[in-house]
Amino acid sequence: LGILRLPVKSLPPDLAIVSLHREPIILAIPRGHRLARQKSVTLEALKSEPFVAVQIQEGSGFNAQVAQICAKGGLSPQITQRAGQFTALAGLVAGGLGVAFVPDSLRHLQIADVVYRPLAKINQHSDLAMVNRKSERAPAVIAFVDQLRRSARPVAVNRP
Repeated sequence: LGILRLPVKSLPPDLAIVSLHREPIILAIPRGHRLARQKSVTLEALKSEPFVAVQIQEGSGFNAQVAQICAKGGLSPQITQRAGQFTALAGLVAGGLGVAFVPDSLRHLQIADVVYRPLAKINQHSDLAMVNRKSERAPAVIAFVDQLRRSARPVAVNRP
């Protein structure tokens, strides 16, 4: 059983994938930054900004979605620092080390020196999904998977 961000490059055929939650990709900005005063931020406004980002997982997960946003907008982010988790990334933003693409749910982590802004003219979402064995027999796992399926917000999933 695993929880991950889509897309994934490939999965073995004996695994099932269920999308659990979809949320917008937004920008985390240091509170004192000039872009923090804007209601939304264009990719053009980010061209000279230093970025902090999560550890790279080439071609999958959140990084793949951010790469797609940047490619469409002609943005080549200058990444100055990487973090293993989104919460650590927010700390780097608060420290003024750069701006970051983050999932919208991170805004619930209220850090005094970080503001969150939507991306202007970008409607890209990040999908959180569950992966489990199709042949699972453990009752506790089956019950947990069933509960997650019932509480999930349905989202179409493209299998790799």
